[in-house]
Amino acid sequence: MQDRLLAQAKHLCRWLSDGAHIYVCGDAAHMAPDVDRALIRVLETGMGLDAASAGAYLGIMQAEGRYQRDVY
Repeated sequence: MQDRLLAQAKHLCRWLSDGAHIYVCGDAAHMAPDVDRALIRVLETGMGLDAASAGAYLGIMQAEGRYQRDVY
């Protein structure tokens, strides 16, 4: 999944800018942290953010209910 996020970074960033929501469900030990890292890389490359700003962007999305995780 992470590889597909990175491959579609340009489209994903456009969708996020337009208010898209992201839902992640699955393995908390491996998959979820990998998705978080991939999303940060997507935001870095697609929106030109540094790592701290990309992490903050994800935090804002979580606070807005636009980034939700159901991990176990």
